Order: sequence, then C-alpha cells, then structure tokens
Amino acid sequence: ANTAVIEQIRRARPHWLDVQPASSLISELNEGKTLLHAGPPMRWQEMTGPMKGACIGACLFEEWANDEMSALALLEQGKVNFVPCHH
Repeated sequence: ANTAVIEQIRRARPHWLDVQPASSLISELNEGKTLLHAGPPMRWQEMTGPMKGACIGACLFEEWANDEMSALALLEQGKVNFVPCHH
C-alpha cells in the first residue's frame, strides 16, 4: 500500500490555481507599512527577540529602511503596523 501511495505522489503534477497578490486579498496590506505576524495581536514592545529580528529583516527586505538601525527606529517609533495572519 505504501508503494502505491508513493507512486501516486511521484506522478502528481501540482500547479498554482487562482494566485493573486496578497494586497488584493488582505486590505490591511494597503494601509502603509504593515507586517503580518504569527500569534495573537501584539505591539513591537511585546515581541520576542527572534520576532523583532524578523521584523527588522522584513523592513530591510521591503526597502523601508537602508540599515538595521533605521529599521529599528521605524519599528520603535510605531511607524509599522502589525497584523496577526490568522484572521
């Protein structure tokens, strides 16, 4: 039975269906600098170190800041909105 299932998985040809930009489906992403995050609603001050590091990285990736210190300033000043992605 396992062999048959593995063979079905190997024969599968996955494909994308109805792919759309996230901002067309999640209205909060159209409201300035907004990051989705795991877990319950929280503010920057309540986040753990790894989560803060991910937010700094996201600010750099999105080109909202040129360096880590600038990203940190944006986040500490409340210029980035946080939205839980489980809504």
